[in-house]
Amino acid sequence: MHESGINQDNAQKMNRELVLKLLRKHTVCTRTELARLTGLKPATITNIISEFQRLDIVREIGPVSEGKGRNAIQLALNPSVYSVAGIRLARKYLIVGAFDVRGEELNDEWYSIDPWMTPEDVLEVMKTYLYKAINEWTDGNVKAIGCAVPGPFLRREGKVAMMTGFPAWHHIDIQAALEKEFGVPVFMEHDANAGALAYYWRHGTELRQTLVYMAVGQGVGAGIVRDGALYTGALGVAGEIGHMSIHYKGRYCECGSRGCLEAYCSSLAFIKEVQRKIREGNYSTLDADCSFLKIAQAVRNGDRLAREEYRKACELLAVGIINVINILNPDIIVLDDEMAAVSQEILRDSLERVTKPAVLPEVWENLEIVMGDGTQESVLQGAALMAIDNILQNPPVK
Repeated sequence: MHESGINQDNAQKMNRELVLKLLRKHTVCTRTELARLTGLKPATITNIISEFQRLDIVREIGPVSEGKGRNAIQLALNPSVYSVAGIRLARKYLIVGAFDVRGEELNDEWYSIDPWMTPEDVLEVMKTYLYKAINEWTDGNVKAIGCAVPGPFLRREGKVAMMTGFPAWHHIDIQAALEKEFGVPVFMEHDANAGALAYYWRHGTELRQTLVYMAVGQGVGAGIVRDGALYTGALGVAGEIGHMSIHYKGRYCECGSRGCLEAYCSSLAFIKEVQRKIREGNYSTLDADCSFLKIAQAVRNGDRLAREEYRKACELLAVGIINVINILNPDIIVLDDEMAAVSQEILRDSLERVTKPAVLPEVWENLEIVMGDGTQESVLQGAALMAIDNILQNPPVK
């Protein structure tokens, strides 16, 4: 078996990438701090920073005392050097945002996708908002676009293999269409992977080895980060927990299987169940055409039917999480997106009653479960960060 080492070019690229990530993470650093954090020689740091200064990616922003009468120059990313656009495509909505190279959001807009719209219609809306991001939210210096899409997402082909409820997306090459329209590189990623990247970026210094970010929204998926890198599998579809069967004779899923977790725990499945129960004559303060937002509020307001159906969904999600824990043994699980944010109280109670008794006590004690609150659009930010990482690794000529 052939073992290959890291050649000098690859090592230099990795060192550059590490320095950029630290500058983004810590906002401000001195050369001495960068040398300490990276373990690189001061001369290597000096050479890397000099190159970044030449490209106007990094700027000196003033002195700071390092003790014993010595001052050092603070360094920071230049927020105006480039911008990127981020896109989150969900089954029933679209979000487009603009970000600077630090990952700070400049603006975003949300668009509801009507059921009658074709993928081509949605692409045109996407282009409209991207032009707005380029011409109104930035100085016109958008150098890359990051796009997060529902899965399963075939990484090698850059296409959505299947979007439950929207089969026509399988034939659409979003990446090629946007690159042709805007003339900048477009980077695609599964939405849960993008969410995992964003969470890791915000909390990377606190995380241990294995993070599982579960996006429980209109679909259900997981992004897996181990030692700071995404695990995507052979074709890029690792983490498709939404199509993990929890009942082999259960509900039919649009993927063709039965008993898929997504068929029980997604917000779309939750809406259908609540509406079905109301049409069957069960009492609720809601009407039969209620939206997800109204149902979520009803859960918080104590509506008995809404709370009962949400609890059922959480209990089945907790069953799926048992499998995730037993297969991956993660250090931390993040539960995020719109379903996870409805009621943390009910969700945590379901985990305590269903998940905890089913896993080894030692495993449970060493597991941290974090609840997302829905206030940050992690998936959108992750899409932008993916674009930022790529353009900073290969800076375009200004």
